[in-house]
Amino acid sequence: LSGDVTALALQVAPAPVLGTTLTYTTSHIGPTVILAVQMLSLGRIDPGIDLGGLGAPGCFQLLDTTSAAIVFLSGSPTATYVLPIPNVLGLLGLSVYGQSAALDLGANPLGLVTSNGMCSVVNSF
Repeated sequence: LSGDVTALALQVAPAPVLGTTLTYTTSHIGPTVILAVQMLSLGRIDPGIDLGGLGAPGCFQLLDTTSAAIVFLSGSPTATYVLPIPNVLGLLGLSVYGQSAALDLGANPLGLVTSNGMCSVVNSF
């Protein structure tokens, strides 16, 4: 990232429990961001793919995007996405991985900024 661009930060709350709603909050969305997305996937990439070689130093792809759900975010410097968790016992133990990304042409040669990754494991309590 260039010296005046801050990486995105992703948080999720509350704990993922059947029948509740998760709120993913992406912060540090800069004023020059053209497009920001929240990605959710059932697969993660560990330790992550370093995007520095593509022109986004300090940025990593942390989840499997081939099967990811992508939601467009609206807002700056913070945007939220709400995910309801149905009260279905078959979801117990399901891991959902999240990461945010933004198109910011001035951030780096690739014009991409990413967030940290989050893992939420669905529980019953």
